Amino acid sequence: MDEETYGLEDDLPEWANEDADDVPADDADLEPDIPADGTSEGTPQPLPPDPQAPQPLPPIMDKPPLPDPGIGGGTAGIAPLPSGVTLMPQGAAMFFTQRVTAPPMVDCMFAALCTPLAFMGYGLPPTFVGTLREASGVPRINPITNKPQGTSTAATKTALRKLMPEAPVVFGGLADDVMLDRLGAGRISARVTVGSADLPRHLRRFIGFNWIGGHAIALGGARRRGDGTWEVRWMDPAGRPGSGYDGEFVPYAEVKGALRRTSTGQVRVTYGEFNAALPTRWQQPKQHPQETIVRVLTNGQHDEFSRIGRGTPFLHPETTELVTTAQEDADFRLAGRSLDGRFAGVWVNTGRIPNASGLTLLLVEVSRIGPPFIRA
Repeated sequence: MDEETYGLEDDLPEWANEDADDVPADDADLEPDIPADGTSEGTPQPLPPDPQAPQPLPPIMDKPPLPDPGIGGGTAGIAPLPSGVTLMPQGAAMFFTQRVTAPPMVDCMFAALCTPLAFMGYGLPPTFVGTLREASGVPRINPITNKPQGTSTAATKTALRKLMPEAPVVFGGLADDVMLDRLGAGRISARVTVGSADLPRHLRRFIGFNWIGGHAIALGGARRRGDGTWEVRWMDPAGRPGSGYDGEFVPYAEVKGALRRTSTGQVRVTYGEFNAALPTRWQQPKQHPQETIVRVLTNGQHDEFSRIGRGTPFLHPETTELVTTAQEDADFRLAGRSLDGRFAGVWVNTGRIPNASGLTLLLVEVSRIGPPFIRA
């Protein structure tokens, strides 16, 4: 059997209630343990990149056309998306941290879930980690033991059923080779759970060297080395994004033994397929009046800014094709509106347009930006 999978409408197996001990220590990466011989190894550093390692494979779809702008946060006949959640023009395996919620740091299951959700095409604010936790109904402190309370795969299903009942998320088990093949082909991004004590020491630097309980990890992709072995993009939600961390490629052999498994030996996964959240019908850019309308921007104001959320797509000013996305929530300087009012001009620091560098004028849908304001 290559897989045993379930959807949001299915009853999950018993193990879905068993992995509720994902409670790493707060700030654990700053406090290395002391071995029995009295020496201290200190906090290990991540392994240096291997210059011989092959580059990750590109996604199956390199640049899909833009979704119908009339959708407005969901396809026709489907439940609307939660506040702050949008549909991106294309999915991406993004890193999400559990450090966006208040201690205790017990939200790794939901932070690791956000990576496959983004890969499916959902544009998520960083705070959606806490939104998922609240929707799960699991208290942060266990009222009986008065200790921090981890969550489970079953709690994930509860949160998604409440917030995103149409999300095509898949739960279940995958054989190792099947999971790696799909990750390597850019078909899926997944959340897995691990026994922390079974991880190599350098991968425990964020959760604490003394923590032996469970933990959730996002897998953003995989690549095969020249010798035929696999590496996976290991994205630990306990990592500190302020340091530039957004995951690292590690040998699969190092983590294979730590992965929690089903009764048949398959890897317990929660995964999403590339662009699975996006509509199946796309609207191609119009080639008549619309093309001219988009090129003309008017009603610009001096020092006008708008808050634009992470993952918001920035579009080419002539073709309206995707150029890049906002890497974080930030204030961007505006440059007027299109004549039909659908687009705002925005100055973006990017080199993704040929012969362009530094601040470049791109477009963003007005419906995706915050209220404009004049910066004093």
